[in-house]
Amino acid sequence: MYKSVIVVPGFSESIRFTEGLANELTSGPFALAEDADIVRVADLFDDPLKYEAAMSERLVVTHSAGIMAVNKAAEIIALNAPEPTRLRTTVRGATVIAFDKAVGKEAGISSGGLLEPVLEVARHPLINAKIPLAIRKFSSSQKLIDNADAFPGGRSLFATEQDQFGFARPEAIARANDNGVFARMLQGKHNHAMFQPKDMMSQIATALAERVY
Repeated sequence: MYKSVIVVPGFSESIRFTEGLANELTSGPFALAEDADIVRVADLFDDPLKYEAAMSERLVVTHSAGIMAVNKAAEIIALNAPEPTRLRTTVRGATVIAFDKAVGKEAGISSGGLLEPVLEVARHPLINAKIPLAIRKFSSSQKLIDNADAFPGGRSLFATEQDQFGFARPEAIARANDNGVFARMLQGKHNHAMFQPKDMMSQIATALAERVY
């Protein structure tokens, strides 16, 4: 178990939206660290050197576009990380997620409504505006494959099969596994880690039990 984990949520995801996952990472039955800090993806892009030293000694767990701003960590676990996607597909996926009435939520989990994402984007409008555009050519699996030395404690990639953005690519999972990244397809939608963090951590723990160091 790590002493501390840094959780990096994705585009427009607030600290409050991420707290359920952070709590499970530190206090749940499948905890991976003793305490957690949440760092916004835009804050990382804005001042990467501010967090570099801390990340190099800690477990980093990213959600969605969060991985795009992380270049070094003791170990990284990337959840629902992007693969190359057309901008119109990204926009359509965001709309589907925002108005998904069928998403399941564990007790005590709140989505925060539509205002929170707007406020998050407004904190760093220029940086946040670039993220959906960058996703068109960004491959999380390839980033992890190409940067083994940056994550000496391990590289794990978890997608969920019903990801509304279409990031769940079986070929990306297979390529990652073939090139030293531990990758698995789990159950759930794009925000499963945020809305159902207990179940997500249970799935992750089951998967990690298979990992060979």
